[in-house]
Amino acid sequence: MRHHWKSTRAAGDTELIRDVTVLSSIAVYLYADTDNILRIGQCLQGKGGLMLRIQRLREAQGLSRSALARIALMHAATVGQIESSYIGRPYQSQLEKLAAALGFTGDAEELLEEVDTDERP
Repeated sequence: MRHHWKSTRAAGDTELIRDVTVLSSIAVYLYADTDNILRIGQCLQGKGGLMLRIQRLREAQGLSRSALARIALMHAATVGQIESSYIGRPYQSQLEKLAAALGFTGDAEELLEEVDTDERP
């Protein structure tokens, strides 16, 4: 019985080593430089940071994501995904709807630019 345990353990160790190797490879792609880590920490602590212009404009107008979505004839989840950069490249039509709903007259692409949280809209 002891021999069976050792062979199972060895197989488990091999699998663990493979998983660690895969995770290490992924970590290389997810590496964040020190400046980004500090910026994320500041944002989480409420000490300045960056947000997308779309969020800044929405908040300045006192709109919730749901309210902006209703005005723009979009789903609230889509607005949230755009604001949180979950959608890396929104459709131009989505940006134009949001710009119109916010009364933004600049280039709709500018809604995706990062702005300092301490700046005025």
